[in-house]
Amino acid sequence: MFENNIIPDMKEWGFVSELSQHTPPVFSQSRPGNNAPIRLQMAFDDAKGALETALFSLRRLLTDAGYQLADEGYLIELKENANLSHEEYAITAFEHSTLLVAADTEGMRRAVYELEDLILSQDGLLPMPGTEIARKPFLKTRIGRCPFSPIKRWPVNTDELLDDVDYYPEEYLETLAHEGVNGIWIVTALRELGATSLCPPDPLRARRLAKLSAVARKTLRYGIKLYLFMIEPFAASADDPLVKRFPEMFGPTTDSGYHTFCPCSRYTRQYLLELLSSIFRAVPELGGVIDINLGERATTCLSCQALDSDLPLPCQSRCGKSFGSIMGTLLATMNDGIHAAAPDAKLIAWFYLPHAKPHAEWVEGLAEYAPKDVIVQANFESGGEKIQLGRRHLGLDYWVSYDGPAMSFVKMAQKRGDGEFGAKLQLGCGHELTPVACIPAPSIAFRKYRSMHELGVRHAMQAWYIGNFPDVMSRAMGKLSFENFASESEEAFLVRLARPLWREDAPTVAKAWQYFDMAYQHFPFSIMFQYYAPQNAMPRWPFHFLPDLMPLAPPWKPNYPFGGDAIGEALAGFSIEECLELLEEMVSGWNQGLECLRPL
Repeated sequence: MFENNIIPDMKEWGFVSELSQHTPPVFSQSRPGNNAPIRLQMAFDDAKGALETALFSLRRLLTDAGYQLADEGYLIELKENANLSHEEYAITAFEHSTLLVAADTEGMRRAVYELEDLILSQDGLLPMPGTEIARKPFLKTRIGRCPFSPIKRWPVNTDELLDDVDYYPEEYLETLAHEGVNGIWIVTALRELGATSLCPPDPLRARRLAKLSAVARKTLRYGIKLYLFMIEPFAASADDPLVKRFPEMFGPTTDSGYHTFCPCSRYTRQYLLELLSSIFRAVPELGGVIDINLGERATTCLSCQALDSDLPLPCQSRCGKSFGSIMGTLLATMNDGIHAAAPDAKLIAWFYLPHAKPHAEWVEGLAEYAPKDVIVQANFESGGEKIQLGRRHLGLDYWVSYDGPAMSFVKMAQKRGDGEFGAKLQLGCGHELTPVACIPAPSIAFRKYRSMHELGVRHAMQAWYIGNFPDVMSRAMGKLSFENFASESEEAFLVRLARPLWREDAPTVAKAWQYFDMAYQHFPFSIMFQYYAPQNAMPRWPFHFLPDLMPLAPPWKPNYPFGGDAIGEALAGFSIEECLELLEEMVSGWNQGLECLRPL
């Protein structure tokens, strides 16, 4: 057997220190501002200091560019305009001043960062007179994740609320805020954080809540709310005291022996109401909960129902409710529990359905039963179809290389009607290529977000445990969240995205990104190839002239033995010759993009 992969200590992770450090911008002249005086004037109510971090960032950039902050000189004025909507902003540049207007602090935060990008795009110079920018978001919630916070799952199973590591350094939060992120999620379990009269509290609850509160207050300084990710109500084991004391809380038992919760039981409703309200009462700064209540792990009786079947569950004779009504009861209960303590916090109900087989009609119909203010979230790409080498292929789970949306996502969006609806995306990177921080092909993001705009999607969870490193894709997602897709072409957007870093070379960089996009479309569209093919093992993939036929290794299990030469496991839907043909096309196209960048 191969030796287990040894995970390096976090202190050795170079990218962690990179995220914690400020890198000053480089200008073609050392001091483009030439010591010119600049006056910042606040005609804007920020009594709670919400803009402190954004204004610090702006002052630092102006200083780096060689300007002097003074009581006179060129005026940058921040002014309130109550007629604008949440996060909407406008910037107007005159000969001797620039005016930033917004109705609230989060709109002004966006305006400040937009001004910074203008200054960077112009090599440190102030906005040209006559510049006018007005933007408002079509995506209200934009949730990211720290790329090195623990996953709290087997095999690592580390709880970030029980250690003393700072997973959210100030410079990292500043980067996220600049990129438009206004939410970040961490992994939690309901019974570890909440309190209920139905069972004793977790002995480490107070310790977890103390760190949770500190992190929530810290991220909020950057306009970023903390969301609790959970899979609840998590099915109970046979020896759980709840099963013995309150058997009416539970419905069918899974094949593995876990007891699923009955959302219609008064005890289940009490359990969820008390747990959730106690958490949000203890930490009112939280943004909300992201809950996979169907698809990932067993939760309610619906977890025992085949997703392609309309046959009733035996326990439905007890409650007399349809599948949709059962889900609606669960979500209304959880929503009420959160709002009992935090009326503005959000419940994001994530239906994680990474399947290729068509769903029964009731599955997409679940979206109709959720309360209007609950954000129903679905996988954007799961179950999508793609033609490669003249044949149709089906893709499960997440894909960067597939524009989407999958038809199941479209159906659920249509069923949702005027209720809140969100997308689970995988941008940055996906399981296609996990060893890299990002696939620099932002035109893929442009097309995904344009489709979301057309479908009325108003919320996005932008990454899973992978694909969440700050990079060109996350910058693209932030800007696209404020795009109307009517006044700017894909090419023009790419140039605008490139300009703050690349300036006069931005059109060339945009062209390279388009080559990367076209190349990456050739990635073999097969979940088995995505999950198990050797590109994720890279140089450590054991290649032998005489086969050992060891199983291939999944990239999401860091202690799994690096192994495997049984390449046939990764070829579902393709022959090895077809995979080679597609990968050669990918490499060839990628090299075309690199040729654009080499002279720069």
